Amino acid sequence: MAPPSWATEEQLTFLHGYISIFADHTAKETQSKFWPRLNEDWFSRWPELDVLIKDGRLPPQARGVDPDGPEDADAINPRYQLTPEECELYGAAIEKRKQRLQNWIHNNTRKMAGTSKISNTRVNTSALGLLNPRKRQRVHQEQEVYHSLYKDKLEKLVKEAMAEQLPEIPHGTNGSDEDKSDNDSGGDDSTKDKRTEPRSIQKLRALRMKIRREVRAEAWANETEEVRCQVKKAIMREREEIGEINGEEGKVGLERSPASREL
Repeated sequence: MAPPSWATEEQLTFLHGYISIFADHTAKETQSKFWPRLNEDWFSRWPELDVLIKDGRLPPQARGVDPDGPEDADAINPRYQLTPEECELYGAAIEKRKQRLQNWIHNNTRKMAGTSKISNTRVNTSALGLLNPRKRQRVHQEQEVYHSLYKDKLEKLVKEAMAEQLPEIPHGTNGSDEDKSDNDSGGDDSTKDKRTEPRSIQKLRALRMKIRREVRAEAWANETEEVRCQVKKAIMREREEIGEINGEEGKVGLERSPASREL
């Protein structure tokens, strides 16, 4: 079998070694643990950064290892500042590579199952997992991931905004007409409070949510490119972890992603 245009013979041999491992994970429904292992092993051998530098899409000075940071075969030189375009290019290249690896594993696992090169029990369980995937999971949006990564920073901004805006909420938010109606009916104060408190709490919660959304949106709109790049990388990792659930199986033609249509 000739390797795909994006893979060498060595890389193809490497990938074949992971088919049975993926089948085992599929049988146990633990695919989310498989993809990080595959990606880590792949990028430790063939860093995407080297591919981009070799193709001339990133400059050689982008390669570097932070002496104070963890060992990373795909590390960006901490002294080199990626431009927004380079950051987008680097992130997209990694995501595309991960998608190709995922598609290759899925496709070739099915082929191996069809030719009975994997044990019958493993084949049957793997096929069941591929043909009857679990409920689709949603990848979080940029601002949701942004809040998760920078929660302390955003909570401080939210607290300041609430301190400015919440005192402006008038007491008796149910309206003067309802208050007057309660007084005219002769109800005591405790009965009135029980009727008005839920509506007041609802309005307060709605305002708090509104403030949170506005603060988060404004902070995200004014964020640095470095932070935006970190958020995008986090989203790509999340897509990788749930990719086997929301994969390309069952999609044909233009319904498939551009990356998978190239395979």
